[in-house]
Amino acid sequence: MLTLPDERGPGMDTHNNAFNGDEIRQIQTLLALFTCLPPNGKLHELFSYALGLSEDSQLAHVTPIKDASFDGVKTWLEALWLQGGLTPNEQKVVDWQKSGHNMEAAVRELKAVEQKIGLKLSASVGS
Repeated sequence: MLTLPDERGPGMDTHNNAFNGDEIRQIQTLLALFTCLPPNGKLHELFSYALGLSEDSQLAHVTPIKDASFDGVKTWLEALWLQGGLTPNEQKVVDWQKSGHNMEAAVRELKAVEQKIGLKLSASVGS
């Protein structure tokens, strides 16, 4: 059983937590998703590229998303990835996404994992 800090497992300090169960479950859901991906699949490949990017470089480009609608997320992603000055590794992530073959395979993999774990990933605006 996965225990949240506020579920007071043995040795858990619950007085100074700067997070809540929501964040922990988000992390655990991502972990479940990542562990269900085919090791030689397209999503694994893309996430490996993304995890290899420099945080400092990405943070220079990221702004808070204000609109979690389909078009709002699309606009936010385009602002993030399609402005100039990308590093070669960032450009590799952009180029990967431009491939219909990559995206079709990635969508199939994502749908299979979502079905397997019983959750659909979605975007929402929050603080």
